[in-house]
Amino acid sequence: MLNTLINECAEQYWQITLYIGFYYSVDKVSAAHSPLVSFHGQGWIISELEYKQLTVANHEINYAQIEVILGDHKELVRNWYQFYNDITPHVYRNKINILYNKMVNVNQQHTFIRI
Repeated sequence: MLNTLINECAEQYWQITLYIGFYYSVDKVSAAHSPLVSFHGQGWIISELEYKQLTVANHEINYAQIEVILGDHKELVRNWYQFYNDITPHVYRNKINILYNKMVNVNQQHTFIRI
């Protein structure tokens, strides 16, 4: 799912894009990858990766954050991976969780979220 919210007021222009990748099984575990891969491969200049935490309605979201620049265009990118109620900014921890659940025959559905 990809959705974009745009504010075009005269004083300030901003855009928020939400991408949610939902995967039904471990067969798609490689599809959920770090934005560092995508943006670097497209020629963006990437800032140092930071790990941060946000609390929303008593739920902690641990996320990764980078700033990317391509020409005059600049974006702040935040992302995390979710598997049941486990939220992690680390792609490899997410993959380990999914593979473990496949071995014990538990649901393998997982999500990648990027804002």
